[in-house]
This record gives sequence, structure tokens and C-alpha cells, in this order.
Amino acid sequence: MAWTAPTQRTTGTLITAAIYNTDLVDNFTFLGVNHDHSGDAGDGGNLVRSQWVSPQYVSGTGAVLRDINVDLPAARLVNNQDDKVQFSFRLPTPSDAITKAVIVFMALATGNLYRATDVEFGAAGEAAGGASGASAALAVTANQYAEEDISSALSGQAVAAGDVVGVGWNRNATNALDTAEGDVLVFGLLIEWR
Repeated sequence: MAWTAPTQRTTGTLITAAIYNTDLVDNFTFLGVNHDHSGDAGDGGNLVRSQWVSPQYVSGTGAVLRDINVDLPAARLVNNQDDKVQFSFRLPTPSDAITKAVIVFMALATGNLYRATDVEFGAAGEAAGGASGASAALAVTANQYAEEDISSALSGQAVAAGDVVGVGWNRNATNALDTAEGDVLVFGLLIEWR
């Protein structure tokens, strides 16, 4: 559907259903589907939306979903064991692409975290898709907020508008490459899309 420039009407012109549908309904639909605005002229196609997703599930002996010993709600992944925190969200419709996906966390010790990201996704009537990311070491500093960009784990998949997406962030603390000898607090997952 394209934009139709409204015709100049004169007093006494009978507004028929066809005129109303073309001048108003179709054009408002065009604006609503194809243009989202922040209020600044010309930014409709580039408006970025975001969603914060709190941890929803943890696995691993001693892992805690809601640690009440910190000021911000956080999942606690325990040192010296393999733990996982999971998130799930629905990518809204309409959306063109995920532009950013970061895990926000804090390591309680300096060193390397050895971790990997798993992704599963799908919509009603579809088979689930997904992939496991390669494990790698990530340098961290004790008691500093950190972000790990996991955008490639999502954009490298066929995640589409309307999909339910599950993200698992795994810390493999028993691996020799994990040298951060402390727990990790995971605050959430920030997703941005346009």
C-alpha cells in the first residue's frame, strides 16, 4: 500500500466510503505500518526500540535466580561449577532486525570467564530453530558492570518478527580457561531492534 495524496475538497462534497477509505484509512494504515516516529522529522524508518529481559531460570548446583544480597535483582552463577542463566522474549511485530543484544553482568573476581551462548527460536506452527555458540574466554574485572555482545548469536539465525526467542548464557567455570575465581551476577539481557 502506498501513500495517496488527499484531494482538495470543496464545501458540499459528499464524502463517500471510498473517499474516506483512501484519504484517511489507507493513509493512516500506511503511516502506522511503515513509519514509526520518535517525534523528530524523518526518523521513521530508523527508530530503534528496546526491551529489558530479566533472568527467568538458572541451572547448576547453588545457582540462584534472585540474589537478594545485591542492590539490583540478579541471578547468581556460582564459582567452580558450570551454571546457566536463561532468558526468553518475543520479538515484536513489526520488526526488521535485531540491532543489539547484550548480557549485562558483573563478575566478582578478575580473570577470564569461559562461557557460551545458546539460542532457540520459533513461532506458532514452526519447528524450533537454534544453535549453540562456541565457548570462549572473556576478560572481566572484579565488581565492574560488563556487557557481552551476543548479537551475532541472534542475527546469525533466522530469528524473525513474532518469534519467541530463548537465550541461554552458560558459564563453564570448571574449564581451565575460566580464571575468574568468583561468582557472577547476571542482571539481564538488553535487546534492541528496528
